Amino acid sequence: MGKDFVYQVVSDTERGFETEMFETTEDLLKRYDIIGLNTNPRSREELQRQPKLKGMLGPMYNGTDENGNVVIRYESQRVYDILSS
Repeated sequence: MGKDFVYQVVSDTERGFETEMFETTEDLLKRYDIIGLNTNPRSREELQRQPKLKGMLGPMYNGTDENGNVVIRYESQRVYDILSS
């Protein structure tokens, strides 16, 4: 078990940060528009061929979950700016 992917999307709302989790790429793409795939050869192997989402930064590696699945993270620009300062 493990080595599957789960997707975490963090955005900034009026209530603060909101985190959404998606168990499959299909579920992620029901909510977000894909604008391409990550093909940067310098990024981690886990990030290769992962979707790029309209209006979000990422994909980013965010470790593994309790089941050993790789967590692929996306953030809005504002969330990224706040967490990076």
